[in-house]
Amino acid sequence: MKTWVSYLAAAFMALAATLLVGKSAMFATVMTNIMVVYEQVGLCILFLLILFGFSSGIASIRKDGKLKTAFWTSILWAVVTTWCP
Repeated sequence: MKTWVSYLAAAFMALAATLLVGKSAMFATVMTNIMVVYEQVGLCILFLLILFGFSSGIASIRKDGKLKTAFWTSILWAVVTTWCP
């Protein structure tokens, strides 16, 4: 199954659940607790993705021998974007 179809199905299931039992206090409590857990776990996963993404990107740049080019273009972009108002 395609990924976009899964996302669309999940969105429709969430909408249907909200429409059917959205006014229930128990539903609101359960969904709030689930969202708190998802936010905490998602933040940890995000940090890990950033950490491994940067380290693999730097390793790839070093392997290709373009570390100096990446360094100087990063410095150039940092100066240009902070210098222009």
